[in-house]
Amino acid sequence: MLLCAASGLNALFFAISAYRRRLFESGPLLASVVWLCLAGGYSLISRTTGQLPRMTIFGHYPSDFVLLIWMIVVKYGLIARYVRIKNGMQELSGRLLSAQEEERKRLSRDLHDSMGQNLAAVKFNLQRINKEMKNERIDGVIDEISGSIKELRDITSGLMPVSLQAIGLKKTLEAYAGKLSAKTGMGIYVDADEVPRLAEETELNLFRFFQEAVSNAAKHSGASKVNVSLRHKPPRIVLEIRDNGCGFDYRQSQSVRSGMGLSIMAERMKMLGGNMEVASLRDSGTTVRAEAPV
Repeated sequence: MLLCAASGLNALFFAISAYRRRLFESGPLLASVVWLCLAGGYSLISRTTGQLPRMTIFGHYPSDFVLLIWMIVVKYGLIARYVRIKNGMQELSGRLLSAQEEERKRLSRDLHDSMGQNLAAVKFNLQRINKEMKNERIDGVIDEISGSIKELRDITSGLMPVSLQAIGLKKTLEAYAGKLSAKTGMGIYVDADEVPRLAEETELNLFRFFQEAVSNAAKHSGASKVNVSLRHKPPRIVLEIRDNGCGFDYRQSQSVRSGMGLSIMAERMKMLGGNMEVASLRDSGTTVRAEAPV
């Protein structure tokens, strides 16, 4: 009896502590502990002294409902805590992705403004010097610097596509597809509607989704062709990337689902209030589909 009383007091203490920390699932838990203590105490006094009337609810004593109510409330508390932790993890993932984009933007700007301009200045000075010297070795160095400047521009464009703000999502997808197709030899065909300008966050995350999908196709699928479809279906926009590569069993391949950026792609769509779907079978290609609100 003393052990039960001590357990009830301990549970009450922990429930009050959780309530003071403002954990929203602690309110019902605190109420259930109070009910446990009151019903148990009432039942104990009525049975030992016989001085209190034995109240019944639908023919049962209040103490008969203690365990049932306790189990229901504990289950609710566990579910509520799981939901709270999951929402917190999603919020943290969103903040990390936002911080990553800010860092990419800073790095792209620094590379363009410092290293890019320095290389351009070196190239210009070498060209001026070589006008008089006519040295073939210097011409070779100038060509190498030109290649480095072009490669640097490609890197900065991949980090933060400036064209996205200037020409919009459709033309940016087409331009990136053309560059990657020329680089890898994989045919990338973009069929896009005339999409109105969207929020900067929406356009950027859709571009990152496309970028990750076509990169996966080029690196892992062995595809020779990728079809990209961008459709404006108010109030949503739909982006679909389909390749003719080797595919994989998405339901059974946990390593693939957790890798290749698929989890990050799904997280990006959740940030926008949208969703991602993956359809893939071995030797039948892969299709990834993103839907986001306009």
